[in-house]
Amino acid sequence: MALVKCGECGEQISDKAAACPKCGAPATKPKAPPAKTSGCAMVVLASILALAFGSILTTMSGSGQKSTAAPSANDQRNKEEAWIDAGKDSVRAKLKDGGSAEFRNVFFSQKGGVPVSCGEVNSKNSFGAFGGFQRYIATNSPATTYIEEQVQGFEKSWQQFCK
Repeated sequence: MALVKCGECGEQISDKAAACPKCGAPATKPKAPPAKTSGCAMVVLASILALAFGSILTTMSGSGQKSTAAPSANDQRNKEEAWIDAGKDSVRAKLKDGGSAEFRNVFFSQKGGVPVSCGEVNSKNSFGAFGGFQRYIATNSPATTYIEEQVQGFEKSWQQFCK
């Protein structure tokens, strides 16, 4: 028998208990931490990001007709801001408490040939405490969004796409 903390009052209770004897809150089983991704995931990440990039460009281009006029700086900045916002939404979807997410040092990058938003996020963990800022690389999909503590070899991808 192991002791775990009650999610409501913090009292130590048996992991076999159905409810906390102090406050009556139903006991929850501890969740396993997310599995770390292998180094192969970085190759898959690059492929998926390339596909996402192509898809986004097709969607953003509208009718598919190429314009002869160069896009204005405002148009480009608006697209980058939209990409950053979509990236933040993808990061929130991957967090335990996405509503508590705080972002800093967020920027748009196409360094790896793929548009991504890069930055740092801090959010509440399952105990309700903030866990500290960690870096992320995000597309417009949670499936192709990577948070530093959830991926092995993250530094290599950060250098490729964000640095």
